[in-house]
Amino acid sequence: MVDLAEIQAAYYMVAATGVLVAAGYYVMNIRNAARDRRKQMIMMKLPPMTREYYEWNHQVRNSWSGPEEFDEKYRLDPVLESKVWYIMNIYGILGQLYVEGMMSLEEVAQGYSPGWLIGWWEVFEFYIKRIRYTSEGEAAYPEYLDSYERLVNDLKRRYPLMMQVQHTFRAEINELRKKQKERVGSEASPK
Repeated sequence: MVDLAEIQAAYYMVAATGVLVAAGYYVMNIRNAARDRRKQMIMMKLPPMTREYYEWNHQVRNSWSGPEEFDEKYRLDPVLESKVWYIMNIYGILGQLYVEGMMSLEEVAQGYSPGWLIGWWEVFEFYIKRIRYTSEGEAAYPEYLDSYERLVNDLKRRYPLMMQVQHTFRAEINELRKKQKERVGSEASPK
């Protein structure tokens, strides 16, 4: 026959297990709530995806051909340079959300074109490295946009042909611009 002390001991073990499970559940909920608050705080920093974002992104990525031309065109014009910083900060925030596990790679790719994210890095890597290191190669701010760089590297692994598509698009756009200039030039020249 079962002794009353054994029943009582079993009851205490079940009760203690229940308390441990409840405490674990409580801690997990607190951590999730803190993580969700942090994600909301970071997401509030992301500006809305407006038409300006797309126009500026296209303008800034495609309107210069090298670092010297970039310096002349953008660094001397605060309005144009602010567009660069605006988009760069958006991508920095996306990188932060991704690296901290608050957005998956698929979530980032659904909201923002992997081609634009990767292409932006390739176009502006020189500028980001200027901020990271002095002209003598000394580290000034080596972690600047490092979460964005990690995001880009993971996007390149996940979508390996994306840059080929971007380069094809860029070549097509350049060809269309060339034809447009020729057409405008031939219409403008006296006959």
